[in-house]
Amino acid sequence: MTELTETDEYFLEDAQATMEAGGALALSLEEAGRLEAQVVTLEGPLGCGKTTFVQGFGAALGADPEGIVSPTFTLAAIHEGRTLFSHMDLYRLGEKEDPAAEFVGAGLEELLDGLSLVEWPGRLADSFWPEDRVRVFLREHPPKPGKTPPQAGPGRAVSFSGSLPPALSGRLRAFPRLGKRPPDS
Repeated sequence: MTELTETDEYFLEDAQATMEAGGALALSLEEAGRLEAQVVTLEGPLGCGKTTFVQGFGAALGADPEGIVSPTFTLAAIHEGRTLFSHMDLYRLGEKEDPAAEFVGAGLEELLDGLSLVEWPGRLADSFWPEDRVRVFLREHPPKPGKTPPQAGPGRAVSFSGSLPPALSGRLRAFPRLGKRPPDS
């Protein structure tokens, strides 16, 4: 089995593939016994599939993916499957006050003691996040050449870094490897 490196990128053809990649991470963390206190941050531009990834993550753990929506206006939501997990969207954080003060004042810091998936972690300083977090990077990617029938829109590229569970590389074999993640993503 090829070892996953922190710069390997994989092609996700559509929303279903994005959900499957989220599920691959969830099952890999579960297999490694790391669902009790794990922070997963999701980075990428608006509309690149962060919430879709979380839906797949939750579905793999037995949560209803239709009940997982972006908590942009509430900042956080708690979901239950085989384990409880929080889903945070920090996009609007810091609109009214210092982002870190708002995060702590809203009690969101306490959610980091359990399994937490966090969209837009860049709203807070990198030093705010635990060293053992798993980082997920998503971005749009052009359709694969020669795809028949033509894909309706661009696919996505996903890559991972941080404290990665060993089984993840095996689960990612289902997705075409694109090469190395561009340095600016």
